[in-house]
Amino acid sequence: VKRAIKQGRVRSGGDYILDPSGTPSSGGGDIVGRFLDIPITKKEAISRLRELATNFDHEEAYVFLPDGRVYHKVGVLNKVSFTDDECKLFEGGVLMHNHRSETLSFQDVYFAISSRLNEIRAICPNKQFSIIIPNGLSVSVSDFKEITKMAYEKLESKAKKLGSQKYAMLLADIQHYELKELAKILHIRYAATSIGK
Repeated sequence: VKRAIKQGRVRSGGDYILDPSGTPSSGGGDIVGRFLDIPITKKEAISRLRELATNFDHEEAYVFLPDGRVYHKVGVLNKVSFTDDECKLFEGGVLMHNHRSETLSFQDVYFAISSRLNEIRAICPNKQFSIIIPNGLSVSVSDFKEITKMAYEKLESKAKKLGSQKYAMLLADIQHYELKELAKILHIRYAATSIGK
């Protein structure tokens, strides 16, 4: 996969590997994505993904498109793969997926930007994490790496001032705090909300 990324054949996006050839890059574990014949609501998808996050053995994604269609894909442990052709369908959509970690990753954010999603959400057992992308936001891979480096350096500087006990606590939630910094730099909205029982 790393070689394919360098050659430009595959774009990596954290939980997602985007392969323009149409071949899933996750070791063949993914099923073919499909539009649901009977679309589900966002509330139903959150309930399903929350259940999957609680009894985690694979990731699934639902993409709610502006025209009302819902695209569904089942992945493997820790990722769902999408082809470039699939990603072209997602513009302006809202992607929801179950997560075993308690936040989104920088790769999730880059995937959302490069796929021109309106929003990406990670659904966990008790919380959901969301990034809302402004229309037309475009960031190159090199710029994105520089921005994430700046966000991490700000966080690290802040953490050192807190002292060792609070620093350890901060490390446990480091990705959450990094995303807050990244959101400020990119002018995107990041939110973490509880999911009712």
